Amino acid sequence: MPDLQSAAEARLASLSKGAAEWSDRGSAVRQAAREGFASGEWPAQVVEIALDNALLDAPAVLSDQFKNATWREHSTQRKKVLAILPGNVIGPTLATVYCAAAAGATLLLKSSSRELRLAEIVADQFSRLAHEFDSTIAAMRWSGGDEDFEAKIFRSVDRIVAFGSDETIADIKRRVPPTVDIVGYGYGYSVGFIANDADTAAATAAAQDVALFDQRGCLSPQTIYVEGDEAKAILFAHALRAELARLSDVIPRAQAGDAERAAAAEFVRRLRVRALPPVTHALDTVLVGPHARCARIRRRR
Repeated sequence: MPDLQSAAEARLASLSKGAAEWSDRGSAVRQAAREGFASGEWPAQVVEIALDNALLDAPAVLSDQFKNATWREHSTQRKKVLAILPGNVIGPTLATVYCAAAAGATLLLKSSSRELRLAEIVADQFSRLAHEFDSTIAAMRWSGGDEDFEAKIFRSVDRIVAFGSDETIADIKRRVPPTVDIVGYGYGYSVGFIANDADTAAATAAAQDVALFDQRGCLSPQTIYVEGDEAKAILFAHALRAELARLSDVIPRAQAGDAERAAAAEFVRRLRVRALPPVTHALDTVLVGPHARCARIRRRR
């Protein structure tokens, strides 16, 4: 059907144009995002790198989405999807929107309280990309966990895509109607592997993955395995440390939140307590078992 084919090509072209705008640091959407993140937790350098990478290989990915797109059906048959967005990373917001648009879904975007502007910016972009996207993307805000409000929203959609903790996703699953599909992206644990014949570039690549989003993203390795003997592992650890130090200005850390500062202060306090010599407090040394969560002081007999 020529008309259907032409519509598909036009729609794909519009999405590709929109994705290209996000890859262009001089575009209006990038400037709007830059301003929106200015007062947030992430340094400007991290925001730019994250937006550079958010829609990599967009033309190929969007073409694949079109193969089974439901947009060919009548508009009233389009799937209505609610996306509950993450606050620990930036990219999933853009990826979710563009994949949903390629599949022909109507999308509701619920922003995290940690980042409230990006969903509105991409929704505004879609409103001007092409008339086919009118009213297909809507940015929403509400306090997460508001069961009365969410009960109404959950009943109005066909699918929920949720980013968050395992506990959050389990709670959503408990409350959604049985007719609603849910796709959850909970806790992720990534590992790295350094082959025996890897060169120094491996430490550079690993450092970039660790540094971006302060190792909070699901693609940031929490453990890195090094093939070979102990000496090779030690050499890699030193190389990784040097690369992380070098990247400290290129990919700076976010400012610590209240919880992180409190945890660091508590850790330092415990170190100081353990270091107290017995003669200063008339007690035996502090005993900490291998699985203990707090210091235990045993009185001198």
